[in-house]
Amino acid sequence: MSAPYSGALSRLVATLALALLILALFAACDNGNDGAPELDATATVGATTPTPEDSVDLPSELGEDPVFWRTRDEFQSLRAGEPYKIVLRVTNGYDGETVAIGAFPEGSDDGIGFSANRVDPVGPEDPGSFYVFELELPAPGTWVLTVGVAGDEATITVEVKPAAGSTRY
Repeated sequence: MSAPYSGALSRLVATLALALLILALFAACDNGNDGAPELDATATVGATTPTPEDSVDLPSELGEDPVFWRTRDEFQSLRAGEPYKIVLRVTNGYDGETVAIGAFPEGSDDGIGFSANRVDPVGPEDPGSFYVFELELPAPGTWVLTVGVAGDEATITVEVKPAAGSTRY
């Protein structure tokens, strides 16, 4: 056999071997299904309420276009005087370096200002620009967060629990 054909034949054999290996892996894994039932594509996200332990590794995303937010436990562990991390996803094309957030005790115009800084996501993410900030509110009670980006606004109402170890309710 001449030299040009032996190189092409070697590549063909290697490609076929790789394809057979991939097929064997899929067969061994039962196509990655392991006998689990197929998921219903019409299922509602968040239909079940996860426990705080479940949500440590499974952040959820709330809100609607153009501002979504992600927290570790949907504000369940938000306590007065303690930092709480929030990730915002903005989908209206805004990609500035910061996003302004106002926090107001319910029924009051006396608020606190925060700034979320833009970050680059790691791995596959939904489209949009991402911003991270640590919310730290001084007092328990109901607070309203206002996120404004490029003429769009979102409000988030949160319940702030007393600080850990506090006897005030």
